[in-house]
Amino acid sequence: MLRLPIINTNRNGVKRICIAQISKKNASKIREGVVLKGYNAGDIITNGVSYNESIYNTPGGEPNKTVNFLRYFKGKSDKSTFMITTKEYNDSTLYDLYKVEMPSSKICVGTDNLLGSVILDMKNEIPGNEKGRIISLKKLGIDRSITDDKLDVLEQIVKAEKDPKRRIELMQLNGVSDLKNIIDYLKEFKFEIISGTTMKVDDYKSILDVFELINTKETKALSKFYNVALENKEVYDKLSRVSKIIYNKPLGLIENPKKSKVLVKTMDSKKTDATRLEDRNNSYKNAA
Repeated sequence: MLRLPIINTNRNGVKRICIAQISKKNASKIREGVVLKGYNAGDIITNGVSYNESIYNTPGGEPNKTVNFLRYFKGKSDKSTFMITTKEYNDSTLYDLYKVEMPSSKICVGTDNLLGSVILDMKNEIPGNEKGRIISLKKLGIDRSITDDKLDVLEQIVKAEKDPKRRIELMQLNGVSDLKNIIDYLKEFKFEIISGTTMKVDDYKSILDVFELINTKETKALSKFYNVALENKEVYDKLSRVSKIIYNKPLGLIENPKKSKVLVKTMDSKKTDATRLEDRNNSYKNAA
């Protein structure tokens, strides 16, 4: 699970630190408990090619390499989706299959890194394992192209031109269309606050002050977490400014959790993976 710590100020001026989980809205589970011949759990598959077995799967580097992999094979076919295999259970040989829309044209390195991070998080997911990874929008490079000069140009265009089509043309001519594209693209992701993770910043700082007296590894972790939350707030404020200029409203990406039914996977302990797999349609093997 990708986790985004961020600081928010409410209408009363109270600052709170919260954690949102990030997911892709257009990802959907299409099969459960399957095995595709030639593929393993925790993989990305497009045009019958495994990401894990490709030259793109190299240690380190930015997460956009998964997006580069998908775009390369997108250019070789007309497929509009790709598959992700996610391990069904911690000790299972079977996996679930997700269908995700192919990435659109590149907007900036930051948006590719965000998509790549979500894809990698999905493929490495293990149900029941709540271990997550903290991400920084700044380190991903989301705001790298959002400069004061470009914001000024964007504001001038919006104020001077009322026709939406003409505005887009002027944005392209003046090299600021990427700002609008970033805002529009981020709406393809879901940022939902994890229930019970909200705390007043003053309370968090009080805890941090206590830990700084003992200078342990926990102190460094708490401090790093807070700094990432500050970075994310800084980036989010820039994004929100772009949204206000273009759409005359705040970004509004982060959602509060909604009440919903929790679906818990169950399985007959008397059945083996092989038996369960035999009960399912053998045509799954052709899904990729």
